[in-house]
Amino acid sequence: MNQTKLINAIYINLLPQKVKKKDIHKVVKSLFNILKNILIKGEKVRIKNFGIFFSKHRKVKDKVKDSKEWIDKAIIKIKLSKANKIK
Repeated sequence: MNQTKLINAIYINLLPQKVKKKDIHKVVKSLFNILKNILIKGEKVRIKNFGIFFSKHRKVKDKVKDSKEWIDKAIIKIKLSKANKIK
């Protein structure tokens, strides 16, 4: 599911409340920005009955072109709770 589909799904669930898609888009974008900033700081994000988000730095096997230095790349891992299943 991408961001647009997520916004549409929220919009459909909130139709009786007459919430605008524009407002939903702002909330979703804000949520992702907050999560991103927390993960950049190296902190964990735990959402009850959903999962734990955390970032981990590791060295990548590929080398930078014309350089002998290794690339330091951030990897984001998600630990799902037992209540969730991925299809």
